[in-house]
Amino acid sequence: MTDLTELASRFRTKRKCLDFLEKLRFGESIECPRCQSKSISRIKTVNKLQCNKCRYMFSVTAGTIFHRSHIPLQKWILAIFMMCNAKKGISAKQIQRDLRVTYKTSWYLMHRIRRAMRDKTFFPKFTGVVETDDTYIGGIHKGKRGRGASGKTAVVGVLERNGSVKAQPVEDMSSKTISRIVKKYVDPKAIMVCADEFLSYNQLALEYNLKRINHQIEYVNGQIHTQGIENFWSILKRGIVGVYHKVSTQYLPLYLNEFTFRYSHNGTPDLFLQVLKNGLIYDSSLTN
Repeated sequence: MTDLTELASRFRTKRKCLDFLEKLRFGESIECPRCQSKSISRIKTVNKLQCNKCRYMFSVTAGTIFHRSHIPLQKWILAIFMMCNAKKGISAKQIQRDLRVTYKTSWYLMHRIRRAMRDKTFFPKFTGVVETDDTYIGGIHKGKRGRGASGKTAVVGVLERNGSVKAQPVEDMSSKTISRIVKKYVDPKAIMVCADEFLSYNQLALEYNLKRINHQIEYVNGQIHTQGIENFWSILKRGIVGVYHKVSTQYLPLYLNEFTFRYSHNGTPDLFLQVLKNGLIYDSSLTN
């Protein structure tokens, strides 16, 4: 896909959207999710499929981010494309205006899409040069900033140079918590892990080739720095402050999904298709 006009032209009808989603989800051969039979009939009056063996009726959107949605599929697809192209994010008000939906609808739609903006298949641990750092989101803007700031949520991030980034909110900044996050994403055989002088990173030296940069003295010492993860924090904060204005602790993980996924797949030509594929993966929590 190159632009919105081409996208809108290709998916101008619901049938075209359904045909495209079916091919993405099922491939060339549709299979019954209950008995795995490939003998399937199409019930065009209700846009559903039925297994000729067990008579189970299903649709391509069942159990996906589109589950039981009354929002036209054309608008879903346009919204996904717009969110993938917005480096610093796009507001629900903007989606509301562009797609001519209510604010409640745009907010719901965007959170569903954020659920799909994450790697849902096996994710290999980082093995190269890795940077880890922390930041604080939300809360009171006046007064103390950074570590120890009032009312803010701590977020720990891990970035592999020339690769992906992962980030998640944490309840505290203890060495135990930081070690748990780093172990989740970084292989012990990684070439190097770079961190600043914060004491909670000390424990990483027990399992990793840990290199430290003291920001009170310098910001770069050859290959030892945390410039990459700090660049990601700046994109994240510009998006939250400039586009979303504020983000609650409850929904912060979804916003981190959006920003880490988009950053990690920067330059990927099929980012839009990847989000669509992720959105079509069956998720039982979406059926409740």
